[in-house]
Amino acid sequence: MQTPYISAIYPLPGADETRPVAQFLSETGQNTGNLIFSAAVLRLVRGLARAPREITDLSEIAEACDGVVLAAANWLQPARDLGEMAALIEEMDKPTVVLGLGAQAQGDQIPELPKGSLRFLKVVSERSASISVRGTFSAEVLAHYGIHNVTVTGCPSLLYHLDRPAEIALRAPEDPDRPLRLGLNGDLPGDRLPARDTPRHRRGRFMLREAVRLGAHYTAQTELPLMRVARGDLPPDDPAWPLLSQALEIPDPARLAAWAATHVRMFGRAEDWIAWAGTRDLVIGTRLHGVIAALLAGRPALLLTHDSRTAEMAREAAIPALEADPVLAEGALDPRDLLSRIDPAAFNRRQRAYRARFVAFLDQNAVPHRLSPPPGPRH
Repeated sequence: MQTPYISAIYPLPGADETRPVAQFLSETGQNTGNLIFSAAVLRLVRGLARAPREITDLSEIAEACDGVVLAAANWLQPARDLGEMAALIEEMDKPTVVLGLGAQAQGDQIPELPKGSLRFLKVVSERSASISVRGTFSAEVLAHYGIHNVTVTGCPSLLYHLDRPAEIALRAPEDPDRPLRLGLNGDLPGDRLPARDTPRHRRGRFMLREAVRLGAHYTAQTELPLMRVARGDLPPDDPAWPLLSQALEIPDPARLAAWAATHVRMFGRAEDWIAWAGTRDLVIGTRLHGVIAALLAGRPALLLTHDSRTAEMAREAAIPALEADPVLAEGALDPRDLLSRIDPAAFNRRQRAYRARFVAFLDQNAVPHRLSPPPGPRH
């Protein structure tokens, strides 16, 4: 390839605070975490970087480009059918390289993929030397479905810094008398009280309550009702209010709205998110890219793993991590204790090999990139 088209979530135009929240979230693919790995791919791949909203005809891409690079996420799951994307790739019929494809499942059970997703894997496999996947579990899922030209690379988000690997800065211990500047994240699903309690709801409530208790800022990635409260545009009769009141244990709507306006953060640009994360002493959460934003900023962060997707990325990239359930069972977060469990050196060492593996993958697939050669070993 010389000029591939880069398929990714593009930075949102204009001032994000003036955009309706539902539109804001929709344009990120319903998860602002998509902006982190997309930004990394848009930075590292040399190609045609034009947002889909700027393209009116697929023939524009076909005429201007000699290949396609897809910034992928946890697409391999029963609820997502990739048939439409498979059809577009077949119509383009050019070399197609997927970066960071992931499978999502509870435990190690192989997910049952829709027919459209199986077709997607087939057409991409036929059009690339190899498919980049996030970890060994994702590779096992592809092998189960007969796709073997696979390379375990991890997610491209950790390649955001083109001239160096991601690295947690080693700093002197903080003043024990000063409260830590904390960033928390989680995932509270839905827009009303659930008919039955689920582990996902319990995790979401726990992280929100701890944000309130600890005076932490909370980064919302998918929680539309919470984002709307923070922006001051959730109607008083909206059914999401009871859900949020229960989760935050703040029954008074006015006090809940005041807390959200002060403590909830949302980002439409990766660089803004990473810069903000750089102001935190510690970020803790169940959201992969909420944690990665802090690691890219050089700050300690801890991922609470809860499914195959988070667990395999923690293993592959040596992201500081603990299983979520035992942490939740303790009933509260102890930030200084959790900070003491983070091993920056292990993460920093892994990033050098992580970067080198991605460079080799990109070169194998003839993807033009801006990554500097992997640095030599440190002495």
